Amino acid sequence: MTITRLEPSALFRACDVQEFHFETTAELEDLGEIIGQPRAVDAVKCGVNEKIEGFFDACQRRGLSGDQGVIIPGINVKHLMLREDVRAAVEAGKFSVYAIDSVDDGIELLTGLPAGERDENGVFPEGSVNRRVEDTLAGYAEAMRAFVNRGREPDAQEPSSI
Repeated sequence: MTITRLEPSALFRACDVQEFHFETTAELEDLGEIIGQPRAVDAVKCGVNEKIEGFFDACQRRGLSGDQGVIIPGINVKHLMLREDVRAAVEAGKFSVYAIDSVDDGIELLTGLPAGERDENGVFPEGSVNRRVEDTLAGYAEAMRAFVNRGREPDAQEPSSI
């Protein structure tokens, strides 16, 4: 599990032109397409900074409570260049930016409960979110089987694979 509450210093990265291996962008080779985790890259393409700042602005209009924040893919941290007022609110503990590496990290952050990983028998730990989801789905499947089989003779009932 990797959940990181980002510090203000991680929310802005200035470009150092000394790190560039080219003089002008004309020297750069066309990538053709973006390589990597498509959804995470798409989030950057669509403006991760603008999305965070837009949500921050909405929260600020309603009043920052310290409970508001955003969750972003960890891969996008290096692309953050947030406004000073957002960084100041993070510094003051009035807004948070979290970086996660998996959906299970997000589940744990939002619920405060372990997401849970399957053990060697393929079973999620008791009390974990994933176990609760699986148990609920199994209950729905059993209810569906009971509904489908109501009034049928036992040998004419639907198989338990519903």
